[in-house]
Amino acid sequence: MPYMLDNDDFGDRVYWDRVTMENIKELRQRLQQWPERHELCYPDELQRVMEDDDYCRNIVGQVRLNMTSAHKFVADMLAWRRAMKLHVVLRNKNYIKGLADPDRVKQVFLFFVEKLFNECHAKKITILMDCTDIGVSNIDIDLLKFVVDVFDKKYPIGLAILRMIKSLLTFGADRLKTVNKQDIQQYIDAKYLPVRMGGMDTYEYTYVPGKPLGDRAH
Repeated sequence: MPYMLDNDDFGDRVYWDRVTMENIKELRQRLQQWPERHELCYPDELQRVMEDDDYCRNIVGQVRLNMTSAHKFVADMLAWRRAMKLHVVLRNKNYIKGLADPDRVKQVFLFFVEKLFNECHAKKITILMDCTDIGVSNIDIDLLKFVVDVFDKKYPIGLAILRMIKSLLTFGADRLKTVNKQDIQQYIDAKYLPVRMGGMDTYEYTYVPGKPLGDRAH
């Protein structure tokens, strides 16, 4: 069984427990019946689906045991990962839409998501969006939709908490929590929160020229 967090706030355990080996075999068999899609995927990621039972269990659990949705999810996810070139891939006061290349912004976001899941072996990720002092120029609906789509359709059961737009999600809308400085610690321990959000973490990111991004992410 895949690792389960002690605080199963979103009821994932009941779905993980109900996924059977027959579900997993069906998922793999259907993928094998789509050879025309295989060239759209990274070979090692296709192999992972064929060999990693827990990975398949996450996929089936993500769509609440709906096997039709699971078949589409895995095919779309694998093709998307190659299309986004995930094998290749600053803190400003506020993000301003249009000042940075949208594709580069997405790749930076995906770099850290990939690092957390594949190198740090995270089981879930909490995304905390600091909306202090934002205005209309800071709102990038296309980017928000991209972030929602990533966790809704590309990373099975990877979303822990996301302050976002519930109507954009097909699964897991119950994971969204709207919080303020007073109640955020119901979900995130103070030691992991920056001081500006009422926490105790004094870390401040600094850019180190010439050092690979992967090394700075540790």
